[in-house]
Amino acid sequence: MNGVEDHVHILMNLHPSIALANLIRDIKLQSGNWMKSNPDFADFQGWADGYYAFTLDESNVEKCKLYIINQELHHKKSNLIDEMERLSSAHNVSWDIRDWA
Repeated sequence: MNGVEDHVHILMNLHPSIALANLIRDIKLQSGNWMKSNPDFADFQGWADGYYAFTLDESNVEKCKLYIINQELHHKKSNLIDEMERLSSAHNVSWDIRDWA
């Protein structure tokens, strides 16, 4: 897991019996409560409603880990919207900019 000021990336192995929407809800709820009570995150107003999840095969796990580790470096070159446009185009996935509001 790693992030920058406006989003986080989490790499996980999710068991099929766990609903992704429920997991994301719980992550946002718990982390949001913690950040709102932590003075280090005084500007945190809450998470956006949307989220994006991608699957990958085992052969791409290390590449994904490196991508997540290097978030700050990536975002010196492009912002979140540019990243989503690049990733969605590269993987033929649609996304909606309104999810980031």
